[in-house]
Amino acid sequence: MKNWLSKINSDQIAQYLQLNQWVRGEDYIEGRVREYLTPTQDDALLLPMENTFTDYYSVIYRALSTIADYEKITVKRLYTKLVNPSCDLLSWRIKDETTEGGAISFNSMFDNISSIKYMLSASCLDVLYPSQYHSKVNVKEVQEQLSLYKFGQTEVGSYILNVLCPLGYYQYQLFDPDQQQLPLSRRVNLNIMDKINGIQRSVEEGSQEMRDKVAGGEISVNFLNSLADLYEINKDAELSITAAWNKDIPLLSEPVSQVSLNTRCMDGVLSAVEEFTPKQEQNVNAVFFGKIINIGAEAELDNRKVVDIKVATIGENMRTITVNATLNYSQYIETVQEAFNAGLDVKLSGTKTSTARTVKLSDASIEIAR
Repeated sequence: MKNWLSKINSDQIAQYLQLNQWVRGEDYIEGRVREYLTPTQDDALLLPMENTFTDYYSVIYRALSTIADYEKITVKRLYTKLVNPSCDLLSWRIKDETTEGGAISFNSMFDNISSIKYMLSASCLDVLYPSQYHSKVNVKEVQEQLSLYKFGQTEVGSYILNVLCPLGYYQYQLFDPDQQQLPLSRRVNLNIMDKINGIQRSVEEGSQEMRDKVAGGEISVNFLNSLADLYEINKDAELSITAAWNKDIPLLSEPVSQVSLNTRCMDGVLSAVEEFTPKQEQNVNAVFFGKIINIGAEAELDNRKVVDIKVATIGENMRTITVNATLNYSQYIETVQEAFNAGLDVKLSGTKTSTARTVKLSDASIEIAR
């Protein structure tokens, strides 16, 4: 306990209590111990102001427990807020049978982080430059914003990605609570929570609200795509997002603070993605480089005229996309098997047709990328 408690000091806790309207009570032992009462003054704590007391860390822990009980959060969550005082906290909780011990598979972690990053980027652009579709997401402003973010700690029983969203030093400034004056991280977070809540409600109710907002540029296709990615990655898990709002920054109204992803909404979201994604030029020659991740052919060897493959490649904004291709079996099967078995990169060429989330090549050819 001493190790992690040593990272905070009494002055930080005292400042936090003052900013959150706790009432300073009596001083004891010549000011070396202070009393603080809750804003409602129905509970109190003692805060040692120097670490020379033999029971210093146990008293500090009791003080943190009292604060956490009042705020209805865990001591660990409070600790994260104290060591990162100018942050909102977005907690992405992934729960399935594989995460019960507090661990998560590497592939699932990577996919979720990539999708969370894409959602944060799309939300950031939606806030800065509202549009129905962003042709490029990984712009300079987004890169600068995301470079400030950090991952926090996890908790046993599921896997929680705590994203610390910096707010700067706004708690020391006085300003009218106007939406445009709020820190960008706060506006991005509010946008994410509100948009997911509204999108899922619209799909569940069968209303036009989501489509009207996409048509009006309030929700981008990019944001819908990031949500669809999270649905796909976590189709066998429970994924919920909880926002712990820094109370030093005023909230204009009661925000959405918790949402659970409902994978039954995926088809409705994908339908809107297909409808509003700008149509790409079809039936053009295209070349892709990547790795074969799946092979399919007729069960009977004599009936194998073609072999179907899926190739994973990197698309726009460094997101993984899958290219589906149909190849002449006798001409390319040896190349396909060699590349697949050895994990080699391939060069795939052909005539491209595509929808919002699927690329397909016809009249395709393949070779090992040397």
